[in-house]
Amino acid sequence: MIPHLTASGARLLLAGCAILAIGVWARSVPVIIVAQLLLGALGVAYVATLPLVWAVERRQLRLVARAIPGGGDSSTRELRWGLQLENASGAAIGRAELSFAASPGLTPGPTVNVTGLRSGESAPVDAAVDVAVAGRVALFGARARLFVGPRWVVVAAYLPTYSALKLAPGWRRARGRLPPARRRDPRLPGGAVPVPIAGHGYELHELRDFVPSDSVRRVDWKASARRNRLTVRELADEVVVTTSVVLDVSSTMRSAGGDKLRFAQGIVAAAAADVGTSGDRLGVILADDSILAHLRPGAGGRHRARAVDAALAADAIVESGRTDASDSELTALVVDHILLHDGFDFRRPGQVAEYAPDAERFDLASLEAYLAAREVADCAPVEAELRAAGLPAGHESLVRRFARARCLRPAYREESRLPRKAEGMAVALDAAVGDVRGQGAVVFVTDGAGLDSLDPVTAALARALHGRTPVVVILLETATFLAAAPDDRTAARAWELFVDADRERTSELAAALQVSGASVVRVGASDPPERALALALAAARAPRRSSRLR
Repeated sequence: MIPHLTASGARLLLAGCAILAIGVWARSVPVIIVAQLLLGALGVAYVATLPLVWAVERRQLRLVARAIPGGGDSSTRELRWGLQLENASGAAIGRAELSFAASPGLTPGPTVNVTGLRSGESAPVDAAVDVAVAGRVALFGARARLFVGPRWVVVAAYLPTYSALKLAPGWRRARGRLPPARRRDPRLPGGAVPVPIAGHGYELHELRDFVPSDSVRRVDWKASARRNRLTVRELADEVVVTTSVVLDVSSTMRSAGGDKLRFAQGIVAAAAADVGTSGDRLGVILADDSILAHLRPGAGGRHRARAVDAALAADAIVESGRTDASDSELTALVVDHILLHDGFDFRRPGQVAEYAPDAERFDLASLEAYLAAREVADCAPVEAELRAAGLPAGHESLVRRFARARCLRPAYREESRLPRKAEGMAVALDAAVGDVRGQGAVVFVTDGAGLDSLDPVTAALARALHGRTPVVVILLETATFLAAAPDDRTAARAWELFVDADRERTSELAAALQVSGASVVRVGASDPPERALALALAAARAPRRSSRLR
């Protein structure tokens, strides 16, 4: 690390050299003295920055997190980390310009300036980032430009301050008062849903005449005395409703900046909040060409948290077959991250080409030993949380597991057509129907894109209809999740054609799903997930209907 001249410093150097050349050519002592003063001032400024270089190399200039945002959700759209810039070196800093770095999905705000930081002092710094994702996110550190005096010489450094937190799913576009998904009787215990079925509950269903097959224990003697004939009390059974949510987490759902996937995660969060007040059971399944995560239905506060974690697990997939990043690219990313944040360098000495094998570029044995030592502290807590949420974790390579633990998310594979997506969705629907026993419904959230054939899905819906399990498909309209129409006339016309084609595709898909026995709820980006879930649960009680939320 060496100091560098800024643009003003370079101009000063050129001016000093030019004046010196003119003075030597004219043999003018005053001109030569002026040139020497300019160059001397530049040299003094350069030497004055050397203590900053030593301070950065010895980690005497630190950026410490003093206030981590208290969770929140992705609808917040902005988070603020409270940091402290500590100067433990013997050099004073005239000005520090900090540009923050964060995990994918977080966009750092403008540059923060700190002035007049003397030796042994500290200054508060607020790091603002814009939120575009949910799940585990992290603030990595700050790229710093350090100046001592005049802004002629700068020291470029990286100040690590790894700070991670987890954001719950949210959707910013929700407006107005949201109706509850189901009305509850506050007198009933949690999970009790009155249904008009004769049984042994607590709520009166009806009074009817006694028949010989009735038990004497069910005779209401007071009502019999009033009516002057034997009367039986029929009570309403109280059942626990099971909702199984199937999320399509394929690459088509991750398009449009990930808004469709965040909307689907918001539906799971809304369902978890709903069962939290009702005591019902909730299950979550993530599906692509196969089942990626399967959380069995359950109830309780811990299970609701696991249901949300299961939805967020869609962003925690690091398997080599499902991500675009190769093992070599991810190894280079992890090595750079460890060098910046942990201070260990696993690069081979000397000049090695970037396309060379990893064994020639990095000390893989030492890297693997280091990752194995960090496995318990970094990887184990995250993987235990994912396994509790139904996502298999821990079978990947150490590099990929460490990348997931440190929020270095490799991009999910991008495919426009998924030949096995329909089969995977059908398997997920069958599993969800198997989870719903008795009273309940299956909610399937998808955009319906990338399907080569709808036959496996319609067959699964037919099996659910035969088993009398209502299935509601929340169909996301892709065109509403994309950016606004372009200003260019030709591009705007192409955009209109795409929107029309997407609407036609969505209508045809909704009709095919409805014929197969499913209820369909079409939603757009302006619709809050809570309303979509409420309409879906209402449609589950009246199956084979198609609704459009607007």
